[in-house]
Amino acid sequence: MSGLLAGLGRLHTRPMFGGHGFYCGGVFFAFVLGDALYLKADAQNRPRYLEAGLEPFVWNKRPSLNYYRAPADALESPDAALQWGREALGAALRARKKKS
Repeated sequence: MSGLLAGLGRLHTRPMFGGHGFYCGGVFFAFVLGDALYLKADAQNRPRYLEAGLEPFVWNKRPSLNYYRAPADALESPDAALQWGREALGAALRARKKKS
């Protein structure tokens, strides 16, 4: 899956949650768990996930509003993957800036 997101820049992965987390420029923006890719969401891009009917990541029976499952087209189309990946990275960068 990292090949689909390669257009974002230099990526690296780390093991997490029994899957792998994706980082771009040291910013965590996505992870793969099983066969699902989850992307970072925030108030700005969350409506797009909701409009597409995508499900949030669920941990300990609690849904997270911070990560949503990527749509099927993002796993099949490099262009779609790049667009969704850019939005997820943007959400991660906004969250990072907010913490600073």
